[in-house]
Amino acid sequence: SIREELQGYCDYEIVVVDGMSSDGTQSWLSAQSDVVLIVESERRGCCHAFDQSLRAAKGRWVCWLNDDVLVLPDSLRAMHSFATSHLKPEDMAAFPSSRGPGNLNDFVVNTVGRFRPLIYANFGFLRRDTLETLGYLNLSYQKFGWDPDLSLRVWSSRGSVVPCNQAKIIHYFIDDGTRNNDEKKRELDYSTLKIKWPSLGH
Repeated sequence: SIREELQGYCDYEIVVVDGMSSDGTQSWLSAQSDVVLIVESERRGCCHAFDQSLRAAKGRWVCWLNDDVLVLPDSLRAMHSFATSHLKPEDMAAFPSSRGPGNLNDFVVNTVGRFRPLIYANFGFLRRDTLETLGYLNLSYQKFGWDPDLSLRVWSSRGSVVPCNQAKIIHYFIDDGTRNNDEKKRELDYSTLKIKWPSLGH
């Protein structure tokens, strides 16, 4: 879905961090001319993986995507057009997403905090130099907390997280066993969020 969007539209790169797969994924990725492959020697979780990929990216704009998502047609182009015409340098754009193909009339962006209901980017799009200024990702998070934390840092630096309603992603939440094993990290990340952002209320 990324290639269909961007081939012939702009120069692009796809950076993939492989967390010790053993199913032939690494050899397939190595053969792709438009993929930058980073192979982990140990599995350190998605926050480290996303941080590695974002630091390796060379483009003016960057976005992050999970391995179990589908970008709907025209969404990346719409997001790029939206970002170049609507975002201030300190802003970040958010893709609305649907939880699985059965909810195609329900694309949402999430909020963080009962007392500070601020939009956060589950899948974000921003300038690479803005990400550099923010210091990339907070690696004290393991699984669930880094993207609301990044969004809150955008808000606290006087930027905004702005949804682009023309850009949509289906998130399939594919469970290969790994997701369930990582669920226990959720509470640890929420505890970290609560300590760092006490005004969230939970």
